[in-house]
Amino acid sequence: MPLHELPRQFQIDHEMAVIRKHHARIASAIDMFWGHRDCVEYLRQLILSGGDGVGQTRVGFKHEVLAAFLHLIRLHDTPEI
Repeated sequence: MPLHELPRQFQIDHEMAVIRKHHARIASAIDMFWGHRDCVEYLRQLILSGGDGVGQTRVGFKHEVLAAFLHLIRLHDTPEI
């Protein structure tokens, strides 16, 4: 079954596992912000800046991490059914 057809919480947990695998500190911050409007802004800032949101610059994120960020933005903005 494709990921987008699985329950919403399963999708969130899957994307968080991808992020946590590569960036534990960022995953912790997302956990803290999840459910608040600041979460989407934090994710967008990560994507646009390529950094970790606390001044740690980097050359960008791996494709799978960027995809997880984008999917989490969509999941965050989609109301639960």
